[in-house]
Amino acid sequence: MTGTYAGQFAMEGFLNLKWPRWKRVLLTRSIAIAPTFFVTIFSDVQSLTGMNDYLNALMVIQLPFAVLPTLTFSSSRLVMGKFANNLFNFIIATALSIVVIFVNIYFALQLIIDKSGQYAYIIYPYHS
Repeated sequence: MTGTYAGQFAMEGFLNLKWPRWKRVLLTRSIAIAPTFFVTIFSDVQSLTGMNDYLNALMVIQLPFAVLPTLTFSSSRLVMGKFANNLFNFIIATALSIVVIFVNIYFALQLIIDKSGQYAYIIYPYHS
């Protein structure tokens, strides 16, 4: 859901749409959801179940590219003015972000190990 809203707001900004809100939402969400519908319609359930694991791993890779700039910009007085994060909030948010990113990396490595078997030693040599 967060990704959908972020994409919607980014698309509205990049496209510089001056339409009524319901038209912007309809267009941006349709663009975001249409590929998902096509994949779902033309695939079987078994393919979608396995695909979900790979999509989660892909999101793990993409998460730092969303979280870290958001944290940086929301803590910048130049960008946010008086609404910028204070030092305490910045430290807590950074610590939580690092924990979440490392937990996600761990689970992505577990997926690689489970799916690739013996070749996983190349990527992550210390698994049991």
